[in-house]
Amino acid sequence: MLAALIGIVGAVGVMFFGEQIRDFFTELGNKTAGVLSGSK
Repeated sequence: MLAALIGIVGAVGVMFFGEQIRDFFTELGNKTAGVLSGSK
């Protein structure tokens, strides 16, 4: 029952924050790629 509750909370969190998390990691990846390509 506890595992089901954790799963539900996780699913709700992804529904509410999924797009923001995706945008954060996309921006972070772009900054990292810019730093790495600029150091050559």
